[in-house]
Amino acid sequence: MKKKLLFISRLYYPHVGGVEKHIFELKKVLLERDYEISLVAERHDVGVKFFESQYGINVYRISYPKIRFFGLIIIWIKLLRFIPLIRKSDIVHVHDVFLWYLPFRLLFPFKNVYMTFHGYSEFPLRKITILQKKLTNSLVKGWIGVGEFIEKWYGVKLDKITYGAVDIKDFLPKKTKIIYDAVFASRLSDQTGIAEYLESIKILKSKYDTKIRVVVLGDGEYKKDADKLTKTKGFVRDVVPFFNKSKIAFVNRYLAILEAFANKKLVIATYNNEIKKDYLMMTPFKDWIVVEKDPEKLAEKIKYYLDHPEKAKPMIEAAYKWVQGQTWEKMADTYEELWGVKKK
Repeated sequence: MKKKLLFISRLYYPHVGGVEKHIFELKKVLLERDYEISLVAERHDVGVKFFESQYGINVYRISYPKIRFFGLIIIWIKLLRFIPLIRKSDIVHVHDVFLWYLPFRLLFPFKNVYMTFHGYSEFPLRKITILQKKLTNSLVKGWIGVGEFIEKWYGVKLDKITYGAVDIKDFLPKKTKIIYDAVFASRLSDQTGIAEYLESIKILKSKYDTKIRVVVLGDGEYKKDADKLTKTKGFVRDVVPFFNKSKIAFVNRYLAILEAFANKKLVIATYNNEIKKDYLMMTPFKDWIVVEKDPEKLAEKIKYYLDHPEKAKPMIEAAYKWVQGQTWEKMADTYEELWGVKKK
């Protein structure tokens, strides 16, 4: 008999993002393992339907009121119509937005509810944010954290820790003409380090008389700045061709880092706060990436590895060996172990 699984997430496919891809790839494996899956998310665009059967799962959407405090109450009211869906689900798994589910935790005290905490969204952390995570920790049956840094900064104990996954066959490096020195693949925001990368590009030109070719796959608040110094493409679903055509990867988020590893690219990462530093350094792959905070030092490292690609080879090979084990099947195993339906 199929187990009924309900995912709740703020955003989902076709919206582009790490959480969305995490759920999209995970559900492929779970469908093969005979789960019946439903998902509730925000209707992020007027062109998106409020309900659709999409790639084997039922997707329900609500309009998201961007009103502080009262917006959450409106969300709770909108979610009331999903009470029958919650009631019949064997497992409810929330991705980040546990506050959406909070009233239903009280309505269904014996329902098996779990959460995945996909990372941080602010710095410095507010006390209310830490309190919310600790409250969540006490109300869920188990949770997965994307990154060990979460335990340190939020003062919680994770049941499972992951760093993401890749389908390695999709990222096998192919012999093709290199036309970029570096690829940046992420949102153009402070969290992704785009400002530091752009500053290092300026330094390379002014201090070293080196103009590097960078392609940017993403969009956000720094797009105008990126347009002046790089070739911007906006968000793209298939990043592989751009990785293939680039020498190194400017990425500092887990999913993009793993994708760069799978494509045998050296990762050059940056950070602008202490959480992001731990995000990068409290990982099993910290020795295989180049991490710098200061744009001057970042520019120096970029030039060094572009001039001496042989120095990066041991890191690239070690990262590639490790990432081959980070499959979506392994991710599904992690979820099933958390839910108590798979033996450890």
